[in-house]
Amino acid sequence: MLISSETIKEIAEQLDCGLRAFIHKKTNEMIFIPNKDDLPGIDMDAWAEHLEKLDEHFLDYYEIEKWSSRYAFNIMAEFTALPTLSQKVKNKLIHALNLKGPFRHFKYEIDQLNTERQEWFDFKNKCQEDYVLDQLRMMHQM
Repeated sequence: MLISSETIKEIAEQLDCGLRAFIHKKTNEMIFIPNKDDLPGIDMDAWAEHLEKLDEHFLDYYEIEKWSSRYAFNIMAEFTALPTLSQKVKNKLIHALNLKGPFRHFKYEIDQLNTERQEWFDFKNKCQEDYVLDQLRMMHQM
């Protein structure tokens, strides 16, 4: 299965937005549908065609799983170790990760940054794309 970097990026972005991602085993056709756990109360009618296709041909698709909260936390922790960050920024982010509600506190601290904010998003996106690529590789070995 040969998947382009653009496809990997799209899958990572869709997962990050709360969608479930499916890729056809032979054609690489992608289907995205809302993840009800991430988007409770969403009206699924708009995705009826995709849902029907998945119901009829479920075994023809791989589902690309969304990363766990542990994985997301580890990404944040890895970011704090980057040598490009000042010690002051590192300390704020590490402190945020050690508070109750680390995701909320980390996001708050990131939103207060100027130059490092984009560095965070670039780092996070790259980690998420690597995660998707790893899943695709494992599926190819199945």
